[in-house]
Amino acid sequence: MRILTRMCTSLDGFVTTPDGRPVQVDYPAWDPEELGFYELQSLCGAVLMGRTTFEPALYAPFWPWGDLPVYVLGSQLRSDLPAEVVVDSDPVRLYERLLDDCQDADVHLVGGPLTVETYRRLGVLDELRLMVLPVLTGAGRQLTPDIGTDAVLSLIGIRDWPGGVTELAYEVEY
Repeated sequence: MRILTRMCTSLDGFVTTPDGRPVQVDYPAWDPEELGFYELQSLCGAVLMGRTTFEPALYAPFWPWGDLPVYVLGSQLRSDLPAEVVVDSDPVRLYERLLDDCQDADVHLVGGPLTVETYRRLGVLDELRLMVLPVLTGAGRQLTPDIGTDAVLSLIGIRDWPGGVTELAYEVEY
């Protein structure tokens, strides 16, 4: 099992807008299908995320993860969750559950810098992908300091997408 994440960032290095929304909401040409998010998801056997990323999906017009099982790091979630959602407040226990359930399948970690760093610090994040969007936000949340500057990353790929978006893929080394 490999855990990989793909995060969007502005050209000036912010993953959120100044008001805390994901930076891609300010990118006028945002299209998750055209930018390969569904393609990536189709290669994965599960989705892992933090509570803050997960909760808005409960109110989305459609369930963004299809029939993939969803694992949420968090507590105090609503009791009427879809059956395919597993919730645990302990990141190690949730990872062990993923190992038992997913074995050979890749897992897409969908989350903010804190959730990404939690799994990097555990030594189980395999790939960090950044989708650099051609927007400038001027402020917002950056990857660092939440993702430690001690992260050792090796570039494993660059991919151009429509609209001037570039994806940088890094292997996380331990």
